[in-house]
Amino acid sequence: MTKDSQRQLEDEERVYLSNFGVNVVKLRTSLHGILESCELMEESKLNEVQAEFVK
Repeated sequence: MTKDSQRQLEDEERVYLSNFGVNVVKLRTSLHGILESCELMEESKLNEVQAEFVK
């Protein structure tokens, strides 16, 4: 493997890992919002059908 191809591979890996990290943070933030909303709904007065959806 030449130095240029090795460098290109390393650059692509850095970009991939950076994008992966950004996507994990976005996913975690979204999931946290959903879970918090569910917890708030559980504390409110729900009928049986609504309570089942929250579970």
